[in-house]
Amino acid sequence: MTTTSGKLTEPSSSFSWIIDIFSRYKIPLLLLMPICVASIVPELIIAGATSQFIDSYLINNRLNFAVPISWVLLISSILIISILAFQMLILRRLESLFIRRVSVTVFTQLFRLPFHFFLSNQPAEASARLALGMQIGQMAVSKLLAFCLSILRAFTILFFTLLISVKLTVISLLILVANLLVTAQITQRREGENRKLAMVQALADGIGTSGISTIESIKASALENEFFNKWSDKFSVGVNGQQIQSLYVAFTAVLGDVSTFATQAAIVIIGGFLILDGSLTLGSLIAFQFLLGSVVAPLGNISDFANTIQQLTGLSGRVSDVIANDKDPRVQSFSANESQSHPRLIGHIEGKNIHYRFPEAEDPIFSGLNFNIPAGTHLAIVGGSGSGKSTLLKMIAGFYSHDQGTLLYDGKPWEEIPDLQLRTSMAYVAQDVFLFRATIFENVTLWDPRFDQLDAYKALCDAKLRQEIDSYPDGVNRMLRDNGSDLSGGQKQRIEIARALIRDPSIILMDEATSALDDRTEAEVLSVIKSKERTLITVAHRMLSAQLSDQVIVLERGKIVQRGHPKELAEVPGYYLNLLLSEDSQVK
Repeated sequence: MTTTSGKLTEPSSSFSWIIDIFSRYKIPLLLLMPICVASIVPELIIAGATSQFIDSYLINNRLNFAVPISWVLLISSILIISILAFQMLILRRLESLFIRRVSVTVFTQLFRLPFHFFLSNQPAEASARLALGMQIGQMAVSKLLAFCLSILRAFTILFFTLLISVKLTVISLLILVANLLVTAQITQRREGENRKLAMVQALADGIGTSGISTIESIKASALENEFFNKWSDKFSVGVNGQQIQSLYVAFTAVLGDVSTFATQAAIVIIGGFLILDGSLTLGSLIAFQFLLGSVVAPLGNISDFANTIQQLTGLSGRVSDVIANDKDPRVQSFSANESQSHPRLIGHIEGKNIHYRFPEAEDPIFSGLNFNIPAGTHLAIVGGSGSGKSTLLKMIAGFYSHDQGTLLYDGKPWEEIPDLQLRTSMAYVAQDVFLFRATIFENVTLWDPRFDQLDAYKALCDAKLRQEIDSYPDGVNRMLRDNGSDLSGGQKQRIEIARALIRDPSIILMDEATSALDDRTEAEVLSVIKSKERTLITVAHRMLSAQLSDQVIVLERGKIVQRGHPKELAEVPGYYLNLLLSEDSQVK
């Protein structure tokens, strides 16, 4: 499990969240129980009719019993098939509802987690949890719940077998209980290992997915073998764990087969003696064996049940990890009322005595940081690598929560502003861009129905992509490849900028968002953004955005060492001037 502090701990084994979801569907669950019991009635009728057919017709030659018993057997068979089919329909419907609920729960809980969770987990591993709803739903309903219903039928039928023969029932029950106890002991011993196995397999999958996403770097650096070694280390651990798990599953399977054989053999041998003794008829023995089939059937499925429990333990641990983590209280969009309209923020941002320390870090990166960004101004945050530029920008964006101090938006802290108002007022543009295999229009709007193609076209024009869009035969409907592999780095960054502009925010945060643009295009894009009196905060290693800004903050190891207008700072010896001179020397 990954805590919000970034530490890895063993995932929870609690199934309480599964029980909570099942509790939402009490009606179908309660309906299944009488249906399950009702299916026993025609089975008992078939057993009784079979007994009479053998004892009265075959042995005593009572011919008048043949036709009525045949009709009873036929009608009872049709009835039991109908009841079991109805039960299966309810199970399928319940499975569909359960999968939907689990998927929604995992999605909403995952996206409520703080930013640190995603920093300490591989993106591929975290995203793989979104698909767990299907697996858990099928296991919990189609296998686990169905097995419990078969157990309910088995023990109910055992009560009626007592009426036929107490001795045979006790023998069957002893074998069944012994099998269940051994299987439960094996499953309990494997519980911790199954959770670890699920995490190791997820990590191996995550490493493989990460390698595919960074295939260019791997091939360019000839690191295929090194990456294979890294992946194979985790994969081999998973394979070894899977082999050990398979041994336990195979053992429980053999145990189930042995129990079934032992039960049948004991019934035939002891039943034969009871017939010779005169305390049991042949028809009663056949009826007992017929009913015993419903009791023995779960025995044959115990190995599958044990395997399901083991797998479900690991998968539920990964979901419990998401549910048990502390949620970011500032994420309120899932409960926001989109019908309510809020005016956008003016864009005044102020930080007072900000303190922040990374989880597991000894020293704070910010201690007593103060800044004031008037609405409609352009602030450039500059500094060397590791100075805290991006961290400060992410804190303003709400990704990080400061430990002490006050961060105000239009004079109010984040928690006092309606989430929808704050989110629609702010846009964050990152350096790393991900584009979907979809049209340019869909990539810009992100499937938001509030925007049409004209809105997307205007945003793309503001991002200085008009020439490219007009040159495409399909315009904004051009289909892009995975992650925009058919676009240049600059084009991808401008699509990311268009994503922000289409929402017309009053605050735009840009973290190295123009690193792939030339100076002229960067200046044009920044000019368009500033023309609408937005509050603009930029972080960049290149100094052009700083020279075009209204105010500059120079950070050095988390401290503001200089601040002021770029022209004034350029005339004073100091950090800012050194950064300018360093960039000029690199250009030359």
